[in-house]
Amino acid sequence: MSFLSGMRERRAARYYQEAARLARLGDPGKALEALNQVIELAPGHAEAYYQRGIQLARLGRHEQALADFGHVCALMPGQTDADYRRAIALSGLGRHQEALSAADEFLSRFPGNIDALLLRGAALSELGRPEDALEAFDEVLSS
Repeated sequence: MSFLSGMRERRAARYYQEAARLARLGDPGKALEALNQVIELAPGHAEAYYQRGIQLARLGRHEQALADFGHVCALMPGQTDADYRRAIALSGLGRHQEALSAADEFLSRFPGNIDALLLRGAALSELGRPEDALEAFDEVLSS
């Protein structure tokens, strides 16, 4: 590692720590600014994209959050709950069929996850499939 790349990594780590602190304090806007700095300094930092997606979703910027969660899925396929976060963002955009698909993708790797099952049930309900939604909710109750 060169001296300059080491400096960039240390700066990115400091911005990441600051973003985490700001997120814990409930300031998603400021956390977002710090995460943007992390990504500028370390464009392959999957966790920064993930956390930025969460902050974007908290700010109601679901389309941008969706892009960040998609980026995480590309950087770390099948290794995170980014599919679940994608499902939340899609639901926030009213794209319930896609939210259902993302939730199902997540559930294929993490069967029985209560949060994903609840999201699946909500998406099914929004799609006018109440019987299927009840099945998803029943699975939550039996977990």
